[in-house]
Amino acid sequence: MRHTNLKRNSITIAISAVLGLMGNTAVFAQDGQDAAEKQIEKIRVIGSHLKGTAMETSAPVQTIDRADLEKVGSPNIVEMTQKLSISSGIQGNSNQYGSNGTEGTSNINLRGLGAGRTLVLINGKRHTFNPYSIVDQQMLYVNTQDIPSMAVKRIDVLKEGAAAIYGSDAVAGVVNFATRGDFEGLEVKADYKSLQDSDGDYGLGLIWGLGNDNTHWVTSVSYDKTSTILTRDKDWAVQDYASNPQGGWSSIGNPPSIFNAAWLSDKSAPKYFMDPGCELLGGTIAGLCRLQYTPFSALNDGDTHLKVFSELNHEFESDTYLHVEVLYSETEVPTTYGSPSYPPQKLVDFADRYVPTYHPAWQDLLVNNPEFSSAPHPSLDRVAYVGRTVGVEGPSSEGGLKYKTYRIAADLEGSFENGYNWETGFAYSNSKLDYASNPDTQIVTLKNALLGYGGDNCDRDAGVPGANGCLFFNPFSNGIETSASNGVTNPNFKPELANSQEVLDYVSGVRTSQKATELFVLDGLVSGDLGFELDGGIAEFAVGAQYRREVFSNEVNDLGNLAINPCPVLGETDCANPTGVFHFRSGELNQDSSQGISAVFAEVALPVSEDLHMQIALRYENYGGEVGDTIDPKISAQYTINDNFSLRGSASTTFRGPTLNQLEGSNTTLSYVGAPAAFKAVDTQGNGALAPESAVALNFGVIGEFFDDRLFTTIDFWSFDLSDPIIVENYNAVLSAAVAGNADYISQVQWTTPGDASTVERIQTNIINGADVRTSGVDMQLRLNVTDYWTLNVNGTYTSEYEVTGDALSDTFDAAGYLNTTNSNRPIPKFKATMVNSFDFDNHNVSLATYYVSDYKDERDSLFTTNSKGKVIDSQIQLDLSYNYRFNEALTNVNFTISNLTDEEPPFARLDLNYDPFTHNPLGRTFKVSVVHKFGE
Repeated sequence: MRHTNLKRNSITIAISAVLGLMGNTAVFAQDGQDAAEKQIEKIRVIGSHLKGTAMETSAPVQTIDRADLEKVGSPNIVEMTQKLSISSGIQGNSNQYGSNGTEGTSNINLRGLGAGRTLVLINGKRHTFNPYSIVDQQMLYVNTQDIPSMAVKRIDVLKEGAAAIYGSDAVAGVVNFATRGDFEGLEVKADYKSLQDSDGDYGLGLIWGLGNDNTHWVTSVSYDKTSTILTRDKDWAVQDYASNPQGGWSSIGNPPSIFNAAWLSDKSAPKYFMDPGCELLGGTIAGLCRLQYTPFSALNDGDTHLKVFSELNHEFESDTYLHVEVLYSETEVPTTYGSPSYPPQKLVDFADRYVPTYHPAWQDLLVNNPEFSSAPHPSLDRVAYVGRTVGVEGPSSEGGLKYKTYRIAADLEGSFENGYNWETGFAYSNSKLDYASNPDTQIVTLKNALLGYGGDNCDRDAGVPGANGCLFFNPFSNGIETSASNGVTNPNFKPELANSQEVLDYVSGVRTSQKATELFVLDGLVSGDLGFELDGGIAEFAVGAQYRREVFSNEVNDLGNLAINPCPVLGETDCANPTGVFHFRSGELNQDSSQGISAVFAEVALPVSEDLHMQIALRYENYGGEVGDTIDPKISAQYTINDNFSLRGSASTTFRGPTLNQLEGSNTTLSYVGAPAAFKAVDTQGNGALAPESAVALNFGVIGEFFDDRLFTTIDFWSFDLSDPIIVENYNAVLSAAVAGNADYISQVQWTTPGDASTVERIQTNIINGADVRTSGVDMQLRLNVTDYWTLNVNGTYTSEYEVTGDALSDTFDAAGYLNTTNSNRPIPKFKATMVNSFDFDNHNVSLATYYVSDYKDERDSLFTTNSKGKVIDSQIQLDLSYNYRFNEALTNVNFTISNLTDEEPPFARLDLNYDPFTHNPLGRTFKVSVVHKFGE
């Protein structure tokens, strides 16, 4: 058992108890009912396999009811999860700088530990991973956009590690979406959201249910559409070079920078000549002619979501219960907007990307710029340039994504004659992605076209450039009529030198792929009384087993398949750098992988006394093969001090096994590298020698209840010690180590001039078990019934530390309170909080929600030597105002919500879009109208 984890002896017993409420899952006696006569339903609570009451759990759980969400305007999944105080670094904004290939999806990132370290369940059962990973982390996650909001009854958030109960991935916690299985009647919903600089978003939905005492069948359908919001329509999203050099400015532009070959022998000569159209057409000269690519992108690409969910619940006469559910989700992002073209990896190239001196566009440039005469290479009779295929002329490049997800799950449960309970069930889900990346330039076809032999109809045997169906590609500004960047008409434009659509299509290509994941889960459980009684009641147990099978596949088209086309020349297989046919993106290899995971687990509830209840759990999980197995215990307790105070606590080990895309396969991330001031390809390879990562999780809470249950509050102190985290090496650190001459990393860097970071072409990073992480902080929750009409709810999280231990590539650092662009972490503001004031008057409700994110720093000190703008990302307070009116005997509800009431812009950050898409919302003030009507009771 290669990686058996007989976890640390640091597991300590933390003791807690809850009088009354646990979060929002309180069970109250009816008015006038004696406490001894309360009838408390036994329910399955998150964080345990045992059935108990919400009052009997020691786990820190935050429950978000459907009614609570309706009062604040029924925010969509992305908006809701981004506002959770416990979650940081959400991947949900549908633009390439906040998604990087995951447009149209969303996730939950508890504690900022990574979306793959939060286990997401639907009705207590696992769901398949999204087939496209968070590429810079190579982390698969559950796409919460698959879950139909019309079907959701409540969301339970378990804010502690739970691997002993649920298995792998429950490192930072668990989020369970419970559905409306007992709904009866027909309810329809329509909503419209008005957004600035957009056609608006809208949604339609219905839920229909019928049933009797024994059977319920409920089906919901919803359709949601978001509209495109272009970056150039927001003044704050596009800023000049002086204000934000990191605001989407690339040193590889079009118009290009022309390399002066005289510099090779005389370093006093200028290294580059600027194309005369550089600044005229919207570029900026800063060493090279820089292109701002972000005006061609979008803050929201626009997507559509169709979701269907149906469930059947039936009780047989033998007290056996059946639950069956079916889900279908379809997400489409018709257009992903990106840079007009991608830059080449090699800046100066006299071999594959050059202009012959006979090129008509070059000859035209020399007429008005005789100083350019020193640019051609003296012995090769060719001109090199630093530039991309398409730039200021535009238009945006376009790709697209389409997901289809299916799920079926079933449970059957009952009792043996001896009173023991049994459960068995399965869940199968799969998700498929058809992905067309934005077009990229092919190395060989561009070379052909630069030489005058471009086009599919070119007769190259005739040997005459620009004739016999052959076309020239012109990289210079004299072929650009009008700039899409600034709208300027080019006075130096020559129509005969313009690039035709035919030659533009010829030099580019598209890598398409079909990615898919599958998950099959089979489990069984037996629970019941242990047969002895303690002072607080009868001891209970649960034992069970689970088998999971995971599948990951990736099928690439021939043009992007490294097994077929590893070299620039189609069909050629012998080359020094087998990265494919494109001059920016690397190709990929097909992959079809699977793994089986088996587990056994046990849990015991010990009511030691009326005031002290304890739970102990243990899980063994086996991945087989090189990965190995793991053993994880958990102990928790609750202790009642008096009528006002109680304590709760837990200690556990948690773990997460490597996913199939981390064990094998390859991927390319488009990452901005500071030294060349350009995006470069970062190629990441799978690692079959990865071990599971593990963590010790501790939680200790104090619970208070006062004023006859009118005030309920909790304070929880938590910590996670994460060992051997599965991470991707930091590409900036790899480059720095290679520049410093570290032999372990030199081979991972391709560059034109070894040792010169500005000439880097590609960087290879490895997936590894990285340096240890320790994070800790405090959660606070308060609910106060101020009056019979006024309720106040507050939730807040303070992250006091997020220490990443130093390793061969970096020193120890604290990620809490930082933007974290230079490491594998997402932004982690130290404090996030929500406060909702809700006022109920007869059929009216008014709710004012306040969302607060503290300020945090940009850790890249080198950026701020002359320009301090963005060194601190400012704090933000967002106010949302909602009004609900119920009428028609409460069957109809109309909601009007103004989000971002004061129209706050997102705080400035030195990033591509001038804000942090993982933390803040770019939409500005929005207006939403929603109508819900239920037919009959």
